[in-house]
Amino acid sequence: MQFIDDSIILKIKFFSETSFIVTVISKNNGLHRGLLRKKNINLGDITQSTWTARLSEHLGTWDFESKKSCAAFIMRNNLKLKCFQFFCEILCESLPERMICCDIYEKSQNFIFSLCEDSKKWIFDFLLLELSLLPRVGFVLDFSDLHLATENDPLEFVSPKTGKIVTRSRGEPYKDKLLKFPFFFLKKNEKNGILYENIQKKELKDAFDLTHHFLFQNQSKNGNSLQEIHENLIVKFFEYW
Repeated sequence: MQFIDDSIILKIKFFSETSFIVTVISKNNGLHRGLLRKKNINLGDITQSTWTARLSEHLGTWDFESKKSCAAFIMRNNLKLKCFQFFCEILCESLPERMICCDIYEKSQNFIFSLCEDSKKWIFDFLLLELSLLPRVGFVLDFSDLHLATENDPLEFVSPKTGKIVTRSRGEPYKDKLLKFPFFFLKKNEKNGILYENIQKKELKDAFDLTHHFLFQNQSKNGNSLQEIHENLIVKFFEYW
């Protein structure tokens, strides 16, 4: 068996003196692992990957051809580095192995590309990636009340239990128990998309507070290093933005 696919290197684990177990997120084959005999790649590399095995259930072996390496850019900025490390860990932890997830790959690639730029766009691309992860962990934002929203009564709150988004008037009596809804989410699927430069700090924090809640809702905070890392990243994003 064999497939050739575009992929991003997420994890390189030492296996023996001459080989490594490499985990990638691939465009058409999802999260995938295999054995690499010769280390010729780095974390975050965008590659053309060839996976070969005798049977589909076998670990298989990798052959990589690097198309873009961002390690040098990531290492220059400590916040980018910490965010990238979290990105690798959260994908490996959240995604079932070998499940096709083209949308996750596309947003991951956008995130990696923007890490190589000098703008703040990489934070916004990371947010879009987190939003696309929510359905993978069992949560979908419910926009069924969208038709009730008006200019004077916009969508403003999100139920932390169900993900249902409600208008200001409906949520006001319970606002202390609800999450804030970042209004710019409504524009993320529009033709012209969102101008990340127009997003205010408070909106950005509300957005990450929302993804944080649903990504880690069913996990205990005690001992969950990813949850603590994400909390610290939100604080740093707010300062950096």
